[in-house]
Amino acid sequence: LAKEQYCKKRVAIWLGARFRAGKARCLFRAMKRQRKEVLTNTLMIQCAFRIRMSKKKAGRMREKRWAVVTPYASTIIQRHWRGVLGRKRSSKLRARMLEYLENCLQATISIQAWFRMVLAKRLRLLLQCRHFSLELSKFRSAIKIQCFWRTIAAKKVWKVLKLELEEQERLRIASLSRISALVRCRLFRKAIQKRVTVTETRLKASFLIQTWYRNETERVRLRLMAEGLQAELRLSSANLIQRTMRKKLAHLELLKLRAEQAELHALKESKAT
Repeated sequence: LAKEQYCKKRVAIWLGARFRAGKARCLFRAMKRQRKEVLTNTLMIQCAFRIRMSKKKAGRMREKRWAVVTPYASTIIQRHWRGVLGRKRSSKLRARMLEYLENCLQATISIQAWFRMVLAKRLRLLLQCRHFSLELSKFRSAIKIQCFWRTIAAKKVWKVLKLELEEQERLRIASLSRISALVRCRLFRKAIQKRVTVTETRLKASFLIQTWYRNETERVRLRLMAEGLQAELRLSSANLIQRTMRKKLAHLELLKLRAEQAELHALKESKAT
């Protein structure tokens, strides 16, 4: 029983404490809210008063400023107008300067292009001179080879003719020795035999003449064949030289077109940048 009363007493104390704590919290919140409202009203009053004072001060300062600035208004307006005119003039001068700089840039690009064209022409002339010198050296070497070959062919023909002449001379000497031997052996014969021998000698002479004529015609034919072969060689060498010249010129034209396309592409890129 004592324990139960003690517990009831503790519960009553706890409930009373909880009730007093709730009432204290409600009172504290009401006081806090009231204090906050008082502070808010105070701040609003202070802000309104400061706004009013600031407006009055601004009005006084505005009146004072206009009283000071009014005599100098025309001067300020003229100054601003001169500033506007000066800015317009400076903008026009800037535009003229930009146009002048653009013209200078175009002139510089034109001069550079012309200089590159001159360098390309010089390079082309140098390449053409080298090519022509090479072709001239080839032509000279071909001429030397042809002269050497003609010399060898002429030597061969000369050896053949020399052998033919020696053979003819040997035959002529043999025939003469034979004729002289026959003449010496048959001098004692009669005039009729002498006429016969003369006729025989005439026939032999005509035979020799015919042989010599045949040899001469053969030599002329060989010479004509050699000249025809030489003309064919000249024609083939001339065709080969013309073909190589056409190839070189076409290659040079192709290089020129590629260089011009590269320059145009570079100019487009420079303009784009």
